[in-house]
Amino acid sequence: MNTKLVSSIGDVARSRLVIVGVDALLMDIATLLADTQVSLVVVCGPDGAMAGVITKTNIVRLIGGCCGDACRTRAADVMTQEVTSCHPTDCLPDVLSMMQQRTSRSSTRITSR
Repeated sequence: MNTKLVSSIGDVARSRLVIVGVDALLMDIATLLADTQVSLVVVCGPDGAMAGVITKTNIVRLIGGCCGDACRTRAADVMTQEVTSCHPTDCLPDVLSMMQQRTSRSSTRITSR
């Protein structure tokens, strides 16, 4: 069986990886996400461990209601903390399937409000 592993896309993934600290400002993160190759940033705590992620969708929702100093929101106040990760030895089809399932659940949760 010729199954690709996550490690096979490591170089491309690393080239698109953007990391910010929990105190990064929303406006700075929006600037990073303006790059068409970047769809999310990883938010790390002071110890360097992943604390969450912020996507373009998170930014659009927040900026849509932004006024005054609200745009000076910190990354820690916006990031998604429930993040599923994968390992270099995971099979890409399995990872993609997991991502699709999580997206479907998130969409269902959002639309049911």
